[in-house]
Amino acid sequence: MKSCTPHQVMWGSIMTTMVVSLSVF
Repeated sequence: MKSCTPHQVMWGSIMTTMVVSLSVF
């Protein structure tokens, strides 16, 4: 991951949100 594009940042945020949701529920 040398270059971090906005798309990757957005996708990472979505994945993190999904993981947190699964952990909560």
